[in-house]
Amino acid sequence: MSTSRHALIVGGGIAGPVMALFLQKAGISSAIYEARSSAEEAGSGLQIAPNGINVLKDIGLDGKVADAGSITTHLSFRNSRGKRLSQIAVGDPKQHGAPAITISRAALHRVLVSEAVQRGIPVYYEKRLVRIADRPGEPVIAHFEDGSSAQGNILIGADGVWSAVRRLAMPRAPQPHYTGLLGVGGFASITESNRLSPEERQTMTMTWGPSGFFGYGECKMPQGKTMMWWSNQPKEFPPTREDLKLTSQTELRNELLAMHGDWHDPIATLIRSSEEVMRIAIYEMPSLPAWHRGRAVLIGDAAHAMATSAGQGASQAIEDTIVLAKLLRDEKGPMENAFPKFEQQRRARVEKISAIARRNSDRKKTLGPFALRVRDFFVAHLLPALAGRSWNAMYAYKIDW
Repeated sequence: MSTSRHALIVGGGIAGPVMALFLQKAGISSAIYEARSSAEEAGSGLQIAPNGINVLKDIGLDGKVADAGSITTHLSFRNSRGKRLSQIAVGDPKQHGAPAITISRAALHRVLVSEAVQRGIPVYYEKRLVRIADRPGEPVIAHFEDGSSAQGNILIGADGVWSAVRRLAMPRAPQPHYTGLLGVGGFASITESNRLSPEERQTMTMTWGPSGFFGYGECKMPQGKTMMWWSNQPKEFPPTREDLKLTSQTELRNELLAMHGDWHDPIATLIRSSEEVMRIAIYEMPSLPAWHRGRAVLIGDAAHAMATSAGQGASQAIEDTIVLAKLLRDEKGPMENAFPKFEQQRRARVEKISAIARRNSDRKKTLGPFALRVRDFFVAHLLPALAGRSWNAMYAYKIDW
C-alpha cells in the first residue's frame, strides 16, 4: 500500500466514517479500524442538531440520516407533575439551514458505515489498537491485538471517550471524569403510548423532578416508529462494568419506576413497555493539554467527550471531521502540520459547549425543595431567552467546504 496522503482512522462509530468520507472528498485515502465486531451494535439513541446535519449535507448524507430518524421540532420542559414550564422551537430549517434529527445510534451507524463501504473505503473490524509506532522518516504504524498492523501518513483517533489512541499517544493525558450521572434508556412502541398527540410525537419532552431527569421523543426504528426515552440518575460513584452487567432488567425497571413511576404520563408506560433497558455511566473529558502528538490526532469524544445534556456530542464530532479534512486538504507540507491549526479552530467552541452541557447536567441531580423551586423558575422564565441565544450560536454555526 502506498502511504502517500493516507490516514489510519481508529474508531468506526460516528466520527470515524464521517471523517473517512470527508478525507475522500479532500482527495486523501483512508481506512477505518474498529475494535468491535461488525455484528455488535450500540443500542442507545441520540439527536443530531442542525449544525451536525448541515455538515452531513456536504457529503450528501443529510437525507439518508433524516430518512433513518425522526424530525424533532420542539423541546418541551415539564416538571414531574406534567406542568409545562416552557417550550422552545429547535432546528428551524429556515433559520439554521436544517432540522434536528432524533435517531437510534444503531441506525445512524448503519447509514454512515454503509456509505463508507459503498464509496470504497475499507472498514476493518475486531482491530483493537495496542501500539503506535511513530518514528521520524518512517510511516506511522498502528499495531493491533490480533497481530496485524497498518501504516499511513497520520493516525486519527475517533475511538471515543476511552480512546486507545489517546492512551497510547498521550499517556500523561487526563483521564475521563465521571459526571455523577447514569444514563438509562430504551425504546417503546408508540402504540403503547397512544396518549401522545401528533404534535407531542415531534416534540422532545424533558422532565425534571426532585431527583433525576426523564426525557422522551419519537425515534424511528426498523420495526416501525417508536419512542426513545432516557433517564439521568444521580449516583455519587460510577458502577463498574460488572455492576452494570449484573443488574437484571427487572431490577432496572423497578429502580426506574421507584424514581419516576408517579411522574406524569406516559413515563411509567414507556418504562414498562420497553423490551430492553440500557444503562451506562456518563463520563466527560477534562480539557486536554493538546489534541495531538506527533502524527496522531484526536477527534470527537476522544478529544472532548462532553456530558449528554447539551445534545451536541455527535454534532461536535461531526464538525471536527469537516474542519480537519479541510485543513489536511489545504496542507502542502507534512499532513501533521494541520493538527495545531485544527485544535486552534475547534477548541474554544467545543469547550464552551462542554461547559453548557456540564451546567445542564448539574440541574439533573438531586435538589432540595428550595433549589427545586429555583430550577423550575429558571426553566419557566429565563431558559427560553437564554437558550434561544446560546442554541442559535450552536445551531447556526456553518463551516464552508
